[in-house]
Amino acid sequence: MKLVIGNDPELIGKAREIRHCVFVTEQGIPSQLDSDGLDDGAYHALITQGDDLVGTARLTLVSPTHATLARVSIMSDFRGQGLSTTLISSLVNKAKELNLNRIEIHAHKNLKHYYESLDFSYIKDAGSVAEHPLIEMHLKLTPE
Repeated sequence: MKLVIGNDPELIGKAREIRHCVFVTEQGIPSQLDSDGLDDGAYHALITQGDDLVGTARLTLVSPTHATLARVSIMSDFRGQGLSTTLISSLVNKAKELNLNRIEIHAHKNLKHYYESLDFSYIKDAGSVAEHPLIEMHLKLTPE
């Protein structure tokens, strides 16, 4: 498997393909919610295996010290292999390279313990999308 981080149009296109399969087709999230206009200015982590698209995640800078991690998605055939953790860790490392202090995520509520295992802290409930309850969590990278 190959992991790349970048923001070129080809990589973003592949990331969108994965997200469409996972979020729109599987989870019933409206496609317009995924198309938020933030892709071009964000860092995307993409895992492929040969010609197969495997998984993606996105890190969007909110300020010089803060970013949002979002769109973590793995194609169904590749789940259960720890690849979400690989994607998240790669973008956490990118955030550290950028000297960011904090990463925020709005995760599905049922993933709270998973993100806590990656040192994210629960902040609050954050509404829902397509009947999926969300929570806000933060990962502190350095003292703010």
